[in-house]
Amino acid sequence: MIEDIFARFDEYYLFISNNEKKIAKENMLAIKAVIYFSMVGGFVYFVSSWAFRITTKLEPIFIQIILELVVFNFLYNKLYPRISDSLKKVRVFAFSFYGLILITLAYTETFRNPGMRSFILPAGVFIITAIYKDYLMITNLFEIAVCVICIVISFIMKPREVANVDIVTIIMTFFLATFALNVIMLNNSRQNQDVRNVEKKSVTDLLTGLFNKLSFEEKCKEYLSGRVVGAKATLFIFDFDNFKSVNDNYGHQTGDEALKLFAHVLKDYFHPTDVVGRVGGDEFMVLVMGEMPEDFINSRCNKIQHELRVAKVGDAAGFSCSIGVCEDKNARTFEEMYKIADSALYDAKENGKACHVVKRE
Repeated sequence: MIEDIFARFDEYYLFISNNEKKIAKENMLAIKAVIYFSMVGGFVYFVSSWAFRITTKLEPIFIQIILELVVFNFLYNKLYPRISDSLKKVRVFAFSFYGLILITLAYTETFRNPGMRSFILPAGVFIITAIYKDYLMITNLFEIAVCVICIVISFIMKPREVANVDIVTIIMTFFLATFALNVIMLNNSRQNQDVRNVEKKSVTDLLTGLFNKLSFEEKCKEYLSGRVVGAKATLFIFDFDNFKSVNDNYGHQTGDEALKLFAHVLKDYFHPTDVVGRVGGDEFMVLVMGEMPEDFINSRCNKIQHELRVAKVGDAAGFSCSIGVCEDKNARTFEEMYKIADSALYDAKENGKACHVVKRE
């Protein structure tokens, strides 16, 4: 149980660190929602007070809050393009906003009735806990700072017995908010893990663990889209020779194991940054970006052929593949490179299979 909790903490920390830009934008959008909601609430308050002729002597303070919201809304619109990609910058803006609003509301509550125990601060801390995402330690430090300031306000403006009750309330609020934050964090961590599992299944071939056809093509198009003329890209198409006879003679389980072997060989002989996918039953593709050593293609293809020849899966052995290669420096699209590589693959099969053909059209 304890190990699982610590594992979830680690997962959440990694989630935050790997998604800082996304979380920064989400936190900014949450601030925008709070600003609009609060401004609408203030408008409703003033209209209701005017309609029912209610005077509470708090109008100057509420006007101050509205002005604060207007200022933050102006700053939000000005700063969003500059800071929305940085969690550190968004954190400063968010804590300034939430802190000032919470402290102003806590002061308003105390000013209105010094004999009443604090209510706004606990509610505000819980709301911030629910809508603001950040590293656990940083969020806790912010909550502690707000709680300390509000305790000081209580001691200055409230009778001692009421202030003492507020201290207990604020301390309990902090611990309950921390507990709530942990629950939210753990739930988010589980949901994020589930999403990652679903995403992984949706983009990978279940048998080999490589990219499936759709995700491979999308990844290649993404890599090739920003390429300029002169930047090199190489597309390999591998076709497992006589794969049908492997299935017919040794069974589909052996055939599946042979495909897993092929995928393992490709992953071993290409760099982790290269795009490797299974795009058909017995067809694999690899995209390599950037310059390579002069004899890279011949050396790599020959080594892969050697690995297949000496491999053995059950009673099956002596595998081979046909390879078509498109080497391009003319900023061709994925579709154009695929046609060239496919033509090279056809030539390799016409040459008797178990070989590779390179085209540099």
